[in-house]
Amino acid sequence: MSKHFQRALRATRKAWEEQPFRHADYFTARAAIEYEEYQFLSSGSRTEALNLQALMDATDLSFMVGKLRQACFAITHQAVYKATYQFGLFDAMLGYLLENPALLEEPAVALYYYCYQFLTEPEEELHFTRFKSRLFQDASRLPTDEQRDLHLLAINYCIRKINQLRQGYFREALDLYQSALRAELLLENGLLSHFAFNNIVAIALKVGETDWAASFVRSHAQYLEKNHREANVQLNLARVAYVQMHYKDALLHLQEADYKDLINNLIAKTLQMKIYYETAELDVLDAQLQSMQSFLRRRRVIGYHRDNFQNIIRMTRKLMLLNWSDRKEKEALQVEIESLNPLTEKEWLLEKLH
Repeated sequence: MSKHFQRALRATRKAWEEQPFRHADYFTARAAIEYEEYQFLSSGSRTEALNLQALMDATDLSFMVGKLRQACFAITHQAVYKATYQFGLFDAMLGYLLENPALLEEPAVALYYYCYQFLTEPEEELHFTRFKSRLFQDASRLPTDEQRDLHLLAINYCIRKINQLRQGYFREALDLYQSALRAELLLENGLLSHFAFNNIVAIALKVGETDWAASFVRSHAQYLEKNHREANVQLNLARVAYVQMHYKDALLHLQEADYKDLINNLIAKTLQMKIYYETAELDVLDAQLQSMQSFLRRRRVIGYHRDNFQNIIRMTRKLMLLNWSDRKEKEALQVEIESLNPLTEKEWLLEKLH
């Protein structure tokens, strides 16, 4: 049934070539198609040239893309859960890839290769630069779930750099968030995590994208879960108003929501504290610091968050009571603020000190 076979083979090959993705499943399907053709060509007494090279090439690419993707997941999981994985043939495959750099022309190979590189060699920032360039160029050649995974791995890398006080990575993180938002990669079952929502606004404000942040809050509020929506929208509108120095508007936004989330509550209280300092309402500020201290004791905030907000309260009180004419006292406070960790309001405190 040679004619029927050839017709079916052409239709199958055409269908796979016309679909948009060039992921591991695509190369696996290509290898399966080549194998069917090989079986047909090698049957009986046929003397045509066989397609073994195409079969081996597709098989190699299927293995490479799948293995690189798995390695990225394994590296990430090892770092978080202290697990240990054996990577099998991965090192040999990596060596072959380095000897044959033309393989990096394949979008999936390049994306997962550079992702693996920035995960394992985070100080070599060229890996991340190359990855980001290829991501923005070629992400659409991968399915939505893979695009999401790659964006989130890169965003987490940026956040680690930000935690190392690498300020330039705020811009990198926002670029990635905006790319993910355009492709609707951050929605799960039509909803956007309120943690991601808050992070996006905070990062946008950090790089001076105030108008964009305000627009984002209003346009994406509909994607928040109903029980998180009002509090997070009001908190982030307050953040925007604070940056715009519209302090009364910021306080009104903060008063309009019930902050059931513990950390959001503390963030809101910290923002109120900063507004009272900015407006020189020192009696109200003193009462706010006492209220925050009582809140920490009453709600049994533990670990990193307790230490962070305790430090914020203590340094703000020292700033409020500082003798501004005493240069040595100012210098001592600056050293203390710079050396204190965790302290998420370190930049604001240092700014007020000068």
